[in-house]
Amino acid sequence: MKISRMDAWPVRMRLTGPYTIAYETVEATVNVFLRVETNHGIIVYGWAAPDEHVTDDTDTVGSVLQTLRDLGPHNPSR
Repeated sequence: MKISRMDAWPVRMRLTGPYTIAYETVEATVNVFLRVETNHGIIVYGWAAPDEHVTDDTDTVGSVLQTLRDLGPHNPSR
């Protein structure tokens, strides 16, 4: 089985109410959603919630999207 297509896109999601942690007040977040399709027609979904403050600036929305583009067949229109 092989991956035949991957789609990834960011979605900004407003929270129902803000929360405050040590370094900021959060009112919204951006998650990266992923759809993977195989050559056998299997479709799976996943997501990531990158937070550069937690991961030392290594996981950002941009870096997650770029990594997914580098991994496999990607639909650049999204």
